[in-house]
Amino acid sequence: MTRWLAVPVVAVLLLAGTGCGRTSLTGDDYASAYLRYAACLEEAGTPLIERDLTGAVYDYSVPISAAYLGTDAWCYADFRESDQEWRRAQRSTSDED
Repeated sequence: MTRWLAVPVVAVLLLAGTGCGRTSLTGDDYASAYLRYAACLEEAGTPLIERDLTGAVYDYSVPISAAYLGTDAWCYADFRESDQEWRRAQRSTSDED
């Protein structure tokens, strides 16, 4: 598979768990949901690229082929709720700072 084009994606993961009081989702829950998303794309033959999971922010790109083939939409369907809830909680936390 050619990996020339990618859709940049940033998923925020606050490792310390700050802000989790606003949501039932924990950092571990979010990380698990992300890993299932990544595994789904891998199994479909369109794995995430440029992944850096070492800090508080997950940096990765979705191959454009995953968007064209529909695998990103299919795999993200399971991750969507966790991703959106986590992002809302993190925005609330950053607004308070």
